[in-house]
Amino acid sequence: MTSNDPLLQPYQLKHLTLKNRVMSTSHEPAYSEDGMPKERYRLYHAEKAKGGMALTMTAGSAVVSRDSPAAFGNLHVYDDRIVPWLKELADACHEHDCKVMIQITHLGRRTGWNKADWLPVLSLRRCASRRIAPFRRPSRTGTSSASSPTMLPPPSAVRRPASTASSSRLTAI
Repeated sequence: MTSNDPLLQPYQLKHLTLKNRVMSTSHEPAYSEDGMPKERYRLYHAEKAKGGMALTMTAGSAVVSRDSPAAFGNLHVYDDRIVPWLKELADACHEHDCKVMIQITHLGRRTGWNKADWLPVLSLRRCASRRIAPFRRPSRTGTSSASSPTMLPPPSAVRRPASTASSSRLTAI
């Protein structure tokens, strides 16, 4: 039985054809073992494929470097041992005409400073020299505050254009 529901119709994305518009976005179920998508991880995605999903996205944020600390069961795509595990997962989903996509990232400061091989990061805000202040972008409201990452030029650098002295527009030099 075929349906006229647009959600269940095939979708063409350049060279990729999805059997419908049902997908699972990237998230991390924390089913990995030692950073690898072993049996439980594979079965999780294969079951979604069996249910008729056209695309499943794996790995909420698979880490691309050893210095990007895993925070919640992330996959370790920097480790070549992951290749056969990912192939097995993709093959299991492809058996049900389900495409597979992976989200990879460097987690950077999103995890704690004391995790794995990650070094602490210094904030530029406290140690920035006054020399860089004129290069900051003006804020949208035209005001500056201590919590705002942008700063207006100092009043001494602002003047009215000579030809439009009555204009309310200001020009920074």
